[in-house]
Amino acid sequence: MFELSAVEHDWTECKKAICLVQSLKGAASESLLDLSSEERIEYGALLAPLKQQFGNCEQYLTLQDQLQRRKTAPREKLGALAADIARLRRQAYSDEPNSFSRRTTLNTFLRSLQPASLCH
Repeated sequence: MFELSAVEHDWTECKKAICLVQSLKGAASESLLDLSSEERIEYGALLAPLKQQFGNCEQYLTLQDQLQRRKTAPREKLGALAADIARLRRQAYSDEPNSFSRRTTLNTFLRSLQPASLCH
């Protein structure tokens, strides 16, 4: 949507950079702290740290899908399952509050347990 707005309003690269910086919050905004003043008005320079921290949208959706579909593998230890779920949750929901993160991790862990794994 951002790119479409830029085209519709005929924004320059500098205008795109300024609008992008003004629209960012939380971890997205913090990912730009290491940029110089000059880099903060260069649209291309802004994209690099954002992509490094958050990846692209497709990756984000893939991680969410993996988290939702995660099931216990045969002979998988519960600690390894929990660690993998926590890793996926951090990557898929890096900008969410801790209460949401803990609830998501717990729900995913409980949903991922197979009845056979509980019998051993």
